[in-house]
Amino acid sequence: MHTSAHAQRLALLLIWLAIGAPASADDQTSRTSWAIGRTPEVFAPGRATWATRVGGWVDGSYEDNNLPTSHQFLGLNHLNLFFDTRYQERVQLFLEVEYEHESDIGGFASEREYEVEQLFVRFKHSDAFALRAGKFNTPFGFWTPLHWSILMDTIQAPLHEGFRAIPEQQHGVELSGSFFGNWVDGHDTEFRYSVFSGYGGQGELLDEAGTDGWSYGSDLRATLDERHFIGVSLYHQERDLPLDRSEGNMMLYGQVVPFQDWTLRGEYLRQKRDRNTVAALSRNINIAYVKLRWDFHERMFVNYRWNWGDDDSSGVSTDHHIHTLTWGVQPRPNVRIKIEFANHLYLKSGRRDFQSWGISAGFLF
Repeated sequence: MHTSAHAQRLALLLIWLAIGAPASADDQTSRTSWAIGRTPEVFAPGRATWATRVGGWVDGSYEDNNLPTSHQFLGLNHLNLFFDTRYQERVQLFLEVEYEHESDIGGFASEREYEVEQLFVRFKHSDAFALRAGKFNTPFGFWTPLHWSILMDTIQAPLHEGFRAIPEQQHGVELSGSFFGNWVDGHDTEFRYSVFSGYGGQGELLDEAGTDGWSYGSDLRATLDERHFIGVSLYHQERDLPLDRSEGNMMLYGQVVPFQDWTLRGEYLRQKRDRNTVAALSRNINIAYVKLRWDFHERMFVNYRWNWGDDDSSGVSTDHHIHTLTWGVQPRPNVRIKIEFANHLYLKSGRRDFQSWGISAGFLF
């Protein structure tokens, strides 16, 4: 459904959460059978047999570019609510609903919808073994499984997310786990794995032609001292009509923190397509980005991202380079403000180069 009525209902629920919700269990000290709160402390061991955390986020933006056919955007981008219920750290039931209105200022198709973003149940046997079933974010690379733009360094998503090279969600099952140790010269180390299979797509199950189909994949990541990591993701997707093709994907990604206030991260996607598809979209694609963030103040950062690769957003694969500079401010722990400028260059293509800019403000609750 693409109506403003849903956004209004979500806004009323947001107001209720802010001023009218029952007293939080975060301040309770005695054990109860069921605790409800707005912070992760509601899941503290020994607090309650059952616990539910209710939260979310909202953001809006002003965005524009210098294309003659484009229009300014000013409005609400996301209104997101989640309900996270857990039983003794063993069982988790997670529901996330979202109103989303993405602009076309960055060169990608606009999107406006209300949907159930995630709905899954997760059974945890141990750190090394957990089973999840339902609708969940695709465990592929760094950006896709996180997906909350308010937590990211930029307003505009990277190229592979902009035209949905990989479906955002899976309807299926996942087996995952982590192993911890001090295997690298005494440093805290984590090895994490995920294998999954189901039905990959942007909308509801069996609902959106051209983007949905059977899928399976895996993700492996090694993390050092909770700051540095390296990973590889593999993913196979069957696409329905009109694309009618099979896609094999590999993502290499990693992050290092060379100095205390500097973060370097990158992702590289290789997508191999069979030739039984639309001729203009039949070639294999390569997409990558590298970003460097400097937290020069405890509440401010500057982020530069260079993104390049094949762009399918116009219906024909083109070589698209994007240079993005973002200044971020966090005046309060739950408030995010970003100001951004991006230079878009199309190489060996008839598409026109352009520049885009914007300011975004968000609130976590």
